Amino acid sequence: MTAHALAQFARRIAPAAVLATLGVGLAGCFGNTEPGAASASSPLGQFLRGSVQEPQEVDPNLYKTIVRCPPVTKREGTQTHVIFKGGKPGDPNAVGFQATLTETARECALEGDNIRIRVGVGGRVLAGRKGGGGEMSLPVRIVVVKDGETPVYSKLHTVRTTLTPPEASVSWAFVDSDVVVPNVGVLRILVGFDDGGKGGKPQDGVVTVDVQ
Repeated sequence: MTAHALAQFARRIAPAAVLATLGVGLAGCFGNTEPGAASASSPLGQFLRGSVQEPQEVDPNLYKTIVRCPPVTKREGTQTHVIFKGGKPGDPNAVGFQATLTETARECALEGDNIRIRVGVGGRVLAGRKGGGGEMSLPVRIVVVKDGETPVYSKLHTVRTTLTPPEASVSWAFVDSDVVVPNVGVLRILVGFDDGGKGGKPQDGVVTVDVQ
């Protein structure tokens, strides 16, 4: 082989030799792993992630479906419940007790295609002129409506509380944990007092009950 031919051969194999040498060097740095098979904690994995910190596990709760909890509204005209005594409904002097509904709360969780809602309500009971002490029953209705006024849940609860003299008032609270409705449409929760038609008619936005 002539000197000219040897020179041309040397020029052809020189780049290949350099690449082969680089390959050996990289293998020494990153280990003998197949391309794309480097673990996240290996030097190559750390280089690709741009961090030398160990990879952190992602909290699976971050991927849970967001629950849109319906708002709670106190139904107008049902926030006050008056109990009259002596068969004199509407007489201020015959008021035994007056209950008010002032507080609401709710929590929601998905259950398949449904949504479970824990609805809490509360307020106070005040003694009237014919009051004193004793146990009383408060009729509390919880309703869930869909897309306006279509009820998908409605239940009347009896909440009992006791007023003990000389106290003139007592707080009350109740939680309905069994509200389960389809998770469709625009939902809204309505709460208020409801005598179930057993007492007097609402007067001036007040639900009244006449106790003989």
